[in-house]
Amino acid sequence: MSMKLHIVAVALLAGCARPGSVPFSVVERAQPQLLDLDATGITVDENGRRLLWASQRGLVTAAEPHELVMPILSSFAVEDVAAFPGNRVGVIGRGEGRVLDMTTGRAVSRFCYVPDSFGDSPVPTPVNPVPTRTQLSRSIAFGADEGRIYVQPQTFENDRPVDTQLGQFELGNDQPLEWQGMEELDGIAGGMVVTRQNRILLGLGDRLFEYDSSTQTWGRSFDLAGRLVSIEGLAIDRTTNTLLVLDGPGRRVLELDLP
Repeated sequence: MSMKLHIVAVALLAGCARPGSVPFSVVERAQPQLLDLDATGITVDENGRRLLWASQRGLVTAAEPHELVMPILSSFAVEDVAAFPGNRVGVIGRGEGRVLDMTTGRAVSRFCYVPDSFGDSPVPTPVNPVPTRTQLSRSIAFGADEGRIYVQPQTFENDRPVDTQLGQFELGNDQPLEWQGMEELDGIAGGMVVTRQNRILLGLGDRLFEYDSSTQTWGRSFDLAGRLVSIEGLAIDRTTNTLLVLDGPGRRVLELDLP
């Protein structure tokens, strides 16, 4: 039996550099769906099927008994998943993304996300004689209107974060189209979706942030504190016009009205 629960957003601390300075509210559609598996991503395919990426199994249906759609990838830890046209999904991990065919289970294409700021190798110092730089993105999204893949990596020098950006790719093209600085986000988004053309919703910790990639400006924010542990994935179900929020540590999926 469904219910409607109004949740009021809590304003962020003041500061012009902080994303999502204008809070918004949403409606929760039903009780959270409890999960019996460890999921790192959630998506809805072009046929309206809700899917989860389970860290120990691979791509499975969100509804029990979680039927297997695609097995786990060897030697590649998937951080997030997003449905693409043509019965394909995109997955993201450390240093690279892959586009997979759900029919064959094979990789259609790959892309390495190395932001423009990556530059040359860092200069060795007495304190850091062998410095290394790596990238990690924990979210991937697809904008159907733009035909673009979005990723949000953070660059690390050894274990220290030094840069945060939003990258945009075309399907089948391993070279990035654009990089935008996102230092204001102060972390790596656990989930990301494109709500409408150039309008992106990112989930970091227990908050949602709205971002316009065309104007490179932050919009509204929403605080889910007390409702979940940490956002590990976001998806839009167009058949119900709802936002699915995966709480990975809490093993549950929240279903909210699409903001």
